[in-house]
Amino acid sequence: MGDRANIKINTRRDGASIWLYTHWNGDELPELLQLALQKAKNRWNDPSYGARILVDQITKSGRDEETGWGLDTGIGDNSYPVLEVDFPSQAVNVQGAPLSYAVSFAAYTAIPNPSAWREAAK
Repeated sequence: MGDRANIKINTRRDGASIWLYTHWNGDELPELLQLALQKAKNRWNDPSYGARILVDQITKSGRDEETGWGLDTGIGDNSYPVLEVDFPSQAVNVQGAPLSYAVSFAAYTAIPNPSAWREAAK
């Protein structure tokens, strides 16, 4: 059993993506993304650095562990809406039931409860 979720990180307009997978932190991934985007604010216009900061910040609790986090070119096991971080448009897209929406990086970092979509699923 786990708490699996994914973030799709787009750094270019050609559709190339990096997928960040969590096995244990799906429930808190929206908040982890929010904090990581705040840390990366000075690099929102620099996708390669911005993406590195996101991954580094989100996975810091598991830095010395063999399991818990993964990177791939496609989606891993998933139990939540996918969080898509699109650096070219500086937007976060939440894709999946019970709610889908897109907001700017600035708007996402200001959401009081970025996991509010979980309440709609109950």
